[in-house]
Amino acid sequence: MESKNWIDAPTKTQTITFGLIGVAGTIGLILSMTNFLTESPFKGKYFVFFFLLLTTVLTTTKIIRNYLKQTKK
Repeated sequence: MESKNWIDAPTKTQTITFGLIGVAGTIGLILSMTNFLTESPFKGKYFVFFFLLLTTVLTTTKIIRNYLKQTKK
């Protein structure tokens, strides 16, 4: 029997928890990289932050999508 990790087969609790953490992390990252909304986030010096933001959003989307696929079966 093949063992799956929690990203490939998340439970409802894991999906909700990671979704909330992902949203809070994304908001916190945007606030910190814009110096709490006093400057534009579209400056070249924020490339690393955008990479972290993109990674968080893609991972959260993947977990939610996997959960929805799993519940439809």
